[in-house]
Amino acid sequence: MRRAAHVTRIARVALAFALASCAYPDFQFTTDASTSAARVPCGGNGDLCADGEVCCLDHVNTNDVCGKPGECPAKHSELYCNTPTSCPSGLVCCASFSEATIKAGIIPDVIECRSTCSTASTRPTCENGAGCPDGLTCQEMIKGYPGYEICF
Repeated sequence: MRRAAHVTRIARVALAFALASCAYPDFQFTTDASTSAARVPCGGNGDLCADGEVCCLDHVNTNDVCGKPGECPAKHSELYCNTPTSCPSGLVCCASFSEATIKAGIIPDVIECRSTCSTASTRPTCENGAGCPDGLTCQEMIKGYPGYEICF
């Protein structure tokens, strides 16, 4: 009986560590339902991922799936947020690109909540064609992929 209690305690510690490691760079998922992260749309029909899941956007095909943060399949982008209002107060939803992803089309490597979108390779998200900083316009990330617009 004592061994079972020890194994249960180890399992709880492992679960707490796993949940703590699932984080935006500037935001951490929580198991408290009253403060859970916004649900993000995933796939061409805009189905919402479950609380705490990210959309794993397939770069090659249309095999987009919802999954745990940090566990998306190869050649998938992790999408943690999709609009300026989907991040906690004080954070912005930013799309981060590499040179390869920009050349391949408008597919970010990751979209996540950050304190700012301050580098040349990051762009803020926008909504309904509005909400971009001066000099940038709100554009669909991918034609026919609902719920994701980025300032370019």
